[in-house]
Amino acid sequence: SGLGLEKEVENSLYDVLINDVDIMSTLQESCIKNLIYTPGEDTLGLLYQSLCSMGDRKASGSYYTSGKLAKQLVENHLPALQPHQTVFDPSCGTGIFLLQLPNDIPLQNIYGNDINPTSVTLARINLALKFHTTAVEEIELLQKNITVFT
Repeated sequence: SGLGLEKEVENSLYDVLINDVDIMSTLQESCIKNLIYTPGEDTLGLLYQSLCSMGDRKASGSYYTSGKLAKQLVENHLPALQPHQTVFDPSCGTGIFLLQLPNDIPLQNIYGNDINPTSVTLARINLALKFHTTAVEEIELLQKNITVFT
């Protein structure tokens, strides 16, 4: 598989994508199936941002933060973050800051929110890839913890 996940999990993640009409109207099925995950990188977010028009991004206040900048900010401003602490990103977008969190922060302690449903879907997938999600329960946890602001 292009994502390197167990088949059941990959199918569940793919079902999330298929059910998101906004994503599937702009991303081709073959492109999604052949992405290779690189730790700390937000390939899906970059692809999504590149497909959105500049006017739409400005109108919604959507701006992409580079992985390098997100990593520096997390390292410089959260150096003493402990595994038992909870982290919340109130405008997580596709999850770039959450991807930079130390690997010892458990998935159940990570929360995010955004106004863009497509970005939230991509953040969930990014976190599933980061944490090598292997159970449907973990996907459900991502759906509970990474939400669309309404």
